[in-house]
Amino acid sequence: MGRSYVIGEYSEKYLKKLKAEERYGTTGILLGQVTLAKTYIVFAARTPLKDQAELPPENPNEMNASDIEWVSEHARQVARMLPGGILVLGVFLIRPSKMTKEEAHDIFRKLATAVEAAVAKERLWNFTEDETAERIVLQVYTDSKKMKVQAYDLHNPQTPIKLLECKSSSLTAPWQIVEATINVDVNIPVPVTAERQFDKESLKGLNNWAKQIMQCSYLINGQFKEPESLLGEGSKKKATAEVQFLTAPVMIIDGEVDALIEDCGSSVVVKGTVRCRAYLHGSKSKVKDAIQALKRDVLNTVFIRCQMVFEDQVLNKNVGSLFSRIACKVTCVIDERLELSQLSAVAN
Repeated sequence: MGRSYVIGEYSEKYLKKLKAEERYGTTGILLGQVTLAKTYIVFAARTPLKDQAELPPENPNEMNASDIEWVSEHARQVARMLPGGILVLGVFLIRPSKMTKEEAHDIFRKLATAVEAAVAKERLWNFTEDETAERIVLQVYTDSKKMKVQAYDLHNPQTPIKLLECKSSSLTAPWQIVEATINVDVNIPVPVTAERQFDKESLKGLNNWAKQIMQCSYLINGQFKEPESLLGEGSKKKATAEVQFLTAPVMIIDGEVDALIEDCGSSVVVKGTVRCRAYLHGSKSKVKDAIQALKRDVLNTVFIRCQMVFEDQVLNKNVGSLFSRIACKVTCVIDERLELSQLSAVAN
């Protein structure tokens, strides 16, 4: 059997509402979850207009580089707020009647590529070989009731966009929740060459810590569970699973790492406590999937907090000033339980 694609009834109604309001040319992003067998489109979030008084362009040729950058920035900001297990899956478009098939494919390639690139810049982890490299592009036609869902291959951008059969569902199956609290204490030396341009390269010092998190062992509710076992096996229904991460120094194999000496004029101290959470759809989620989603949420939270501190420093400091030392306090970023029904508010 091939991969199944499911769109939530809420998302379907939302897209039809945009069409009914004649918001032709409107673009947005799709949020959801990807498993080995299924892709769930949980929410659709319209990209806000640069000027709330303007209307979205009906002519696709009017969508220039700045418009694509605007959609990408929307995706990046939304991705920063998503809990573990929920991803930016792709983009949608309320397709104007004047848009040809070739124009639609061209704009979708540009949007899908730009959105994925923007979101990927803030990841300290990579997708596994088992995970699909597809991203979703969804068209709502103005002259018919149908919605066309297609898949775009990130690894081979020039391959034809594949048409998908997408089923509507209420997604009423329970969402399993896993949570963890982890202490962070990392000192990152910043090379002199990167002091005035903080970016992902400036945070290479987080890479070893990220490997440590991804390789660490775990306990679920105080006990070890096999990675292939079901997450909810032997536990109460709708009970949140508490995970404890057991970290250890990263094992370095001879020949894997080359010694490098750099002049470092600054340092970044990342210290605090992270409370992370991940959601998994259905009752057949495996332990390994839950742990992976939770670990990725830890990495996302810490990296994004560092990015936010750097952005604030750049905005509030003189261009010529140096960052001799930055203390980045990573606090609990999720203080209250986030129900999936609230994701629409987060996305919008």
